[in-house]
Amino acid sequence: MADTVVMSRKEECALKVERVISLMEQHNWDGLYLTRGDNVSWITAGARVHVNMGVESGVGKILVTRKDSKLYIFSNNIEFQRLMDEELLGLEGSVNTGRVWSWWEAPADEIAMVRTTWYGGDEAVKIVSDAQVNASLIPLRWNLTPSEQQRVVTNGWVVGKIIEEVARDFSLGETELKVAGRLQGLLMGAGFEGLVVLVAADERTRSRRHPLPTDKAITQYAMLVVTARRGGLYTAASRLVHFGPVDDDLRKSHAAVAEVDSVFIANTRSGSRVCDVFRQGVTAYEQQGYPDEWTHHHQGGLIGYQGREFLGSAQSPHVVQEGQAYAWNPTIAGAKSEDTILVTKGDPIIATHTGDWPYITASNG
Repeated sequence: MADTVVMSRKEECALKVERVISLMEQHNWDGLYLTRGDNVSWITAGARVHVNMGVESGVGKILVTRKDSKLYIFSNNIEFQRLMDEELLGLEGSVNTGRVWSWWEAPADEIAMVRTTWYGGDEAVKIVSDAQVNASLIPLRWNLTPSEQQRVVTNGWVVGKIIEEVARDFSLGETELKVAGRLQGLLMGAGFEGLVVLVAADERTRSRRHPLPTDKAITQYAMLVVTARRGGLYTAASRLVHFGPVDDDLRKSHAAVAEVDSVFIANTRSGSRVCDVFRQGVTAYEQQGYPDEWTHHHQGGLIGYQGREFLGSAQSPHVVQEGQAYAWNPTIAGAKSEDTILVTKGDPIIATHTGDWPYITASNG
């Protein structure tokens, strides 16, 4: 990453518009109306267009026009000026005003509104929304621009530091909820949205692969799991903490899951088929003596503008490419290994590696 030439936000946005226009030309779309928060965040290089994080659609929509290759924002009067002043700062001239409506006059059919506002109601004009064509659109997000790649590494280091700080500092007797709250607070303080924050105490580390935090007190062992978003890009990491001597079974499963993770990471190289990486990981489970553990939880996959853009599987048709980010998360009951990595020309960069955590050497890494 030392040789990366950082793009300006306008340059990043322009490159993404080129990708979208090429897709529009292939399908003969005249207008593409982006309504999903992840797509708007991607094309604008990081704008937050949510108010309620539980809602998929953003409060600011973007129209991409094939004729002039420009972006236009559509929003209501509550959100418009905030979006322009804060979320789209630096994109002056790149993102233009489409239409602003009063909050009590929200259009019932936004595509019809775009057709009337922008195309004079011409029914021959082909306008599609991302809700209709998302399967064709989202692969444009997967190969990250140089500036996005740098953000993956920067974000990863910060998330790694946060989860490790919390893992070091909590005390026996604290509840899962209290530890999760500390994670959320530090993430928000660093500009992240903690979209997945899981904490498991003691026996819940074995019985719950997705341990939503409870009021259970931690008495010996805990698993902390985070998937956080900043500037639209997601970062995932997990860390384990044990107080006192570690029993042989846990030590064995932890070493084994680290070996499996090392196989996933070491084989995630440009040109590799994702299905082959997955099969190599499954073989590693077998070699470590845990042949069925992979069936109890997905193994992760490509990460970007979703927590996983797709999950790896033995049937995955995708090919790993330089500039993509992955987060593999193998689990064995009671143990998990998860980091976010960036695919490069050489060895993958482990973005969430801080250098400030106890490490073990894995033979396959």
